[in-house]
Amino acid sequence: MVASSLVFISISAILLSFVSTIVFAADSLRPSESIKDGGTLVSSDGSFELGFFIPGISKNRYLGIWYKNIPVQTSVWVANRCNPIINMSRMLTLNSSGNLVLLGHNKTVVWSSSSSSSKQAQKPILPLQDTGNLVVGDEKDNGVVMYSWQSFDYPSNTGLPGMKTGFNLKTGFNWVLSAWRNPDNPCPDDYTFCLESHTNPELYIMEGKTKMYRPGPWNGIRFSGVPELTTNQLFDFRLFTTKMKPVDGDDPLHCGEKHKDGFVKFSGLKLPEATNSWVDKSMSLNECGANCVSNCSCMAHTNLIIRGEGSGCVMWFGDVKS
Repeated sequence: MVASSLVFISISAILLSFVSTIVFAADSLRPSESIKDGGTLVSSDGSFELGFFIPGISKNRYLGIWYKNIPVQTSVWVANRCNPIINMSRMLTLNSSGNLVLLGHNKTVVWSSSSSSSKQAQKPILPLQDTGNLVVGDEKDNGVVMYSWQSFDYPSNTGLPGMKTGFNLKTGFNWVLSAWRNPDNPCPDDYTFCLESHTNPELYIMEGKTKMYRPGPWNGIRFSGVPELTTNQLFDFRLFTTKMKPVDGDDPLHCGEKHKDGFVKFSGLKLPEATNSWVDKSMSLNECGANCVSNCSCMAHTNLIIRGEGSGCVMWFGDVKS
C-alpha cells in the first residue's frame, strides 16, 4: 500500500510619487516602494489587479486580487480575510527580508506573509503574475527566480489555473479552498473544498467535518462521478503524486480455496469513497481481480487509471460507501 508525500490537483515602466508610493499601475513592488489606497499592481497582460477593495455593502477594506477586465469587481484572493481595515490608513510594503507587510492605523501590522522557505531573497521583488499569482521572488538579471512565498499557497474561495488543491504528507501543509461567510465578509465559512489523503486521493466539499459532496476518485481522465467533466479546449484537471512512501496497513484476511464467490461488473458508476481502499499502480485488471477474489475482505475492485486499456488496481475492504 502506498500513499504520496505530496498529492495535489492542479487546474493549468514604474512611475512613483515623491513618497515612493505606486500611483500608476505597475506589475511589481520592491522594498523601496509601497501601495496605498488607490494604488494597484496590474499583471503584465492586464488580466489581474492587486489593491484595496470594499466587498459588497461592507465598509471594511481588504487587500485582494481581482479580475481587471470584468465590470463587476470579482475578487479571486484576499490577504486579510478575517482582519479587515476599518479606517483610511492602510499601506502594503515589501521589506528587505522579503516579507509582505500590510499596515493599518498607526502602522499596526494587519497582516503579513509567512514563508517556510529556508532561502531568503537577496534582492526581493513582488510581481503579480499573469496567472493571478502574487509571488515574493529574488530579482536577477535573467528575471525573477526562487519563490519564497506565493498567494497560490494560500487560496481563498477561487481556484485558478496552476493553483493546487491537495496536501503534503511530509509537512502537513494543505491547499484548501474555503467559502466566504457572505458577499460582504471574506472570512472563511464552514464550507471547504479539499483533497483527502487516502491511498486513492479524493476531493470533497465539506461543511465543517461533514462531507456534503464528492465527485468520486480520480481515474486518470476525470473524477469518476462527474462524466461530463472531461478535458476541453478551455481547461483540464491533473492529479500529481510525488515521493511515494509505504504506509503501514493490516494484513488482509484470506478465504478458503473452495469458495465460489465472484463479482458483478458495473460500468459508468462513480467509484466508492477511497477511505478503505488499497492501491497498486503496477497490477493489471486481471491481476487485480484475482487478488481481490482470493481475499475474503475485498469487496470491490477496478482499474486505478482508465486511460487506454487501463492500468493499476484499486481494491476496497470493509464497508463500501457510495
